[in-house]
Amino acid sequence: MSDRWSAREAVVLKLADRLKGARALVFDFDGTLVDSNTIKQDGFRTVFEEITDRIDEVMAFCIQQRHTPRDEKFRYVLEQVLGQPYTPEVRQQLLARFDELTTTRVAEAPPIAGAVEFLALTGKSHLQAVLSGTPQEYLERILALRAWTA
Repeated sequence: MSDRWSAREAVVLKLADRLKGARALVFDFDGTLVDSNTIKQDGFRTVFEEITDRIDEVMAFCIQQRHTPRDEKFRYVLEQVLGQPYTPEVRQQLLARFDELTTTRVAEAPPIAGAVEFLALTGKSHLQAVLSGTPQEYLERILALRAWTA
């Protein structure tokens, strides 16, 4: 275990050294800082299984469009795949259901190896920000639950 940590620590230190000239670092969240991509895919699968039997087609779209915001995915699937209206009420229901299925699980998901150490090390010398396709209100809640708001 200590050899594994030593190797990871060496990589983290090397990366931090290469970024000495930078004043700020901007991180993607899902799949970069936290191992959460599968959680999001599971959330889409559950939401869409509840409204359609065309789940394989829908999931192929969701995976292919992984950087597309959830709201746009919901709109596309309802309007283009299922031929249903994407009303404000339907939008709210789908977003709430997805939030219920994913937010807490993402907040509890394991970090990507070395991410916590890298954030701690570079946070002393760099401004840090997160840029994510996750809507701001959900991202802020997840970061707060992880105690990563700094």
